[in-house]
Amino acid sequence: MRPSLCGRASVGALASFAVVLAGCAAAAKPLAPDDGRRHPDGIAVDPLEYTPEPQEMVSAGAGVVALRTPLGAEAAKETTRSFLLAIAQEDLEALRKTMSPDASSINPATRARESSFYFFSRRFGRLDYTYLSNVGFWQEERVELYRAGEASSLWADTVGPSATPGLASTSSMSDVLEPADIVVRVPLAAPRSSSGQLLGDELLLLLRRSGGRYVVHRIVEEFTLQ
Repeated sequence: MRPSLCGRASVGALASFAVVLAGCAAAAKPLAPDDGRRHPDGIAVDPLEYTPEPQEMVSAGAGVVALRTPLGAEAAKETTRSFLLAIAQEDLEALRKTMSPDASSINPATRARESSFYFFSRRFGRLDYTYLSNVGFWQEERVELYRAGEASSLWADTVGPSATPGLASTSSMSDVLEPADIVVRVPLAAPRSSSGQLLGDELLLLLRRSGGRYVVHRIVEEFTLQ
């Protein structure tokens, strides 16, 4: 008896399938080098579930971290220039942009402190700071910049115990220097206008990073508004 058409079709299909398998086997390449040596098993790496928060510096053995690109000295100088220009122009909006939301002014002689923005608002209302636009009340070449590690003694001596870790109260914890902070010392000519004394002998500014720039976080000035 001759095989039926269905039987012949099945035999043909099986033969074709066998040829395909043989071709695949010949074309397949080994996943591991075929050098006769045993190779270590692969290690599965799980992807991070979140992006680490960028940090200024970390200790050894901290694991996977993201580091911020440090800001240079020019960024600190630019913030200082903008801050002093805003004072000389009595520009409250420009002054606000140079400050952190919780910027405070500290009088090192009396230990009095208040919001820097409202302090300068009162000063602008009572004294004529536009006088400063016509005089050289500061010189950029005399400005001194200190990294946090270099300024700890200067800052603590000027601001007092509130700037010393371990002695700071809850209300003054932000006085403590952070690793990325910059302290800027600005000697002033301390000019007097017809309305009275405008500034102290010098300003000590604590600059804190905010995104890609510095902002004024603390202002230390021996000045009392009469």
